[in-house]
Amino acid sequence: MPYLEDFNNALAQMNVSLDNEKVLKLEAFYNMLIATNLHTNLTSITEKSEVFVKHFADSLSILRQASLLALDKNIRVVDVGAGAGFPSVPLKIALPALKIVAVDSTNKKVNFINSCVEKLNLKDIVAVHERAEILSRGEYRDSFDLGVSRAVARLNVLSELILPLIKPQGYFVAYKAVSADEELKETKEALKKLSAKYICTDSFEIGSIGTRSNIIIKKLAPTDKKYPRQGGKIKGSPLC
Repeated sequence: MPYLEDFNNALAQMNVSLDNEKVLKLEAFYNMLIATNLHTNLTSITEKSEVFVKHFADSLSILRQASLLALDKNIRVVDVGAGAGFPSVPLKIALPALKIVAVDSTNKKVNFINSCVEKLNLKDIVAVHERAEILSRGEYRDSFDLGVSRAVARLNVLSELILPLIKPQGYFVAYKAVSADEELKETKEALKKLSAKYICTDSFEIGSIGTRSNIIIKKLAPTDKKYPRQGGKIKGSPLC
C-alpha cells in the first residue's frame, strides 16, 4: 500500500519504528478524522499518504529525542493548540505510557479528540476545552514534564503560553519548519524572563515535507507569577 510505504520511509528517515498494532490504530484514527472532516472542518490535508506523513510521522518526530525527553517513561505531557489531535493522539498511540492532556480553544476539536480516545480505547489522555493562558493559572501550573505544540504560533508567543505549565527541569518542544532560527533569535530574552533556556534544535528531513525543526527548551525554575499575561497582550506584544 503506497501510503504505508511513504509513512514507513518517513519514519525510517527519523530512525523511528512502529509495530503493526500501532499502525492499525493510526489507520483507525485516520478513518475517524476523514469521516468527521466531511461535516466538521478539522484539517485541509485529507489524502491518506499525506495525512500519514505530514500529520502522523511529523507528530512522532520527537521520538528522535526520546532519551533526552524521557519518552520511555510515564511522563505527563501537555499538547497546546492540539487541533484535531496532532501531535497528542499519534504520540499516545506510539507511546501508551504517556499521560497526555490535549488543550484547544475550539470545542469541536476537543470533542473530536475525546471521541477518538474513547473509540480507540486509549487511557490517560484527555482533551480540555480551554485557553492555555487560563489553564496555567490553576492546578495545571508547573505540573507537566513535557509540553509540545505544533504549527500554532511563533515561538515567543508559545513560550509564554506553555512554559508556565511545565515543571522545573521539564521540557518544551516546538514543532517548526524553516522559520526556526529566526523565531529562536526573537525568543532569546523571553526565555530568560520565563526561567528557561534553549537546549538545541533537532533538524531533519521527512518525506514530502522537507526540512523540519523541533526546538527544545528546558525550564529551569518556577515561572514568575506575572506570566502568562492575558491572551491579547501575549499575541499583541510578545516577550522579547
